Amino acid sequence: MVSFNIPVMKAQKYGIDEIFEKNLLFLIPFYIFSHESRFEEYNSDKDKLETLKAEYTDIMARLDQLLENGSISAYTRKIIMEMSDKVLENIAQKYEHVREGVKSVMGGKILEHEAKTILREGWQQGRREGEDYGRMEQAKETVFNLRTIGLEEETIAKMVNVQVSVIREWFAEVVS
Repeated sequence: MVSFNIPVMKAQKYGIDEIFEKNLLFLIPFYIFSHESRFEEYNSDKDKLETLKAEYTDIMARLDQLLENGSISAYTRKIIMEMSDKVLENIAQKYEHVREGVKSVMGGKILEHEAKTILREGWQQGRREGEDYGRMEQAKETVFNLRTIGLEEETIAKMVNVQVSVIREWFAEVVS
């Protein structure tokens, strides 16, 4: 039998200062667990809720600073915020004031990961451009092959559905 020692990381063990000092930003969404035992207090006491909100305001300011100095990307910041919101939604279901208070600091209700949407749109645009480029390269190759067997530019243009001027540009690229 083979056994491995797998270290366990307890997110509640880390304070927010340590999370930032050690660059354990992936723990930020789970940081709310360190407050879970006091949710009822926060929910019924506005002053205590303001203290919690101030802590999350500080977290956001620190993330903004990391973004400004290039330590993290806008995508990373956005994902941390959104994952924090998702964790909060699940563990503070019964505590409306806690949920709404922290969410107001972390960016409000999020219907979809804005960063993922932006990234997905970029991928789609890149894919379209890549496909267009691939089709053009394939057409060029076909044109050159047809030219090597002796066909005229006008005939080739009709066969590949490209204007003669475009074919001449492609030939000019090869020559230069």
